[in-house]
Amino acid sequence: MLAQNSYEKIKFYADTIFKAKSQVMSRLLNNPNWLYRQEFQEATRFESNIFLADGLEKSLLKLAEIMYKSDTKIHSEERLSYVYLRNGLANSTKKYLLDNFEFSDDERYQITQALAF
Repeated sequence: MLAQNSYEKIKFYADTIFKAKSQVMSRLLNNPNWLYRQEFQEATRFESNIFLADGLEKSLLKLAEIMYKSDTKIHSEERLSYVYLRNGLANSTKKYLLDNFEFSDDERYQITQALAF
């Protein structure tokens, strides 16, 4: 629905998802203490983090709803798409980490701060 059967739009959304995921991953793994920890590696992979795929699907559906049902004019669909997808992926990554692993309060705060865009 978002791509309207257009190759250019499909490519745009695929590239946007990759760029958004890459920014989330680099923001999270920017902390040298987390770079080689297994749980942080798992949190950034679609294969191991079920919340990423689920969150991406929900973000794309919500994005389609915003674009096609909104009464207000959207000035930049590209920017809205990128920001919305990036935030959705960041929230899914944070949820995976905080729901599945034990962290100290300080680590929980650092994770939250790292993934706040």
